[in-house]
Amino acid sequence: MQATSFKGQGANFPLAEVDLDGWFHVPGIFLVAISRVRSPAHLHIRTFPNYMDLKVQRLKENVLDAQAFEEARKS
Repeated sequence: MQATSFKGQGANFPLAEVDLDGWFHVPGIFLVAISRVRSPAHLHIRTFPNYMDLKVQRLKENVLDAQAFEEARKS
């Protein structure tokens, strides 16, 4: 069965092969995709984000707001 990360959200699959090439700009898509199986042994990741994709994600406004909120809670 094939499913997009959007369609698979909330579902569990016995096995999953993840190919997110070109989708790393969507916040949270990687987490949704890799969390559809119960064990990492049942997961195959075809494409993994490169370092710059991850850095760009961390600069998004909602991520920065969440970091500021967490820092304020610690104080």
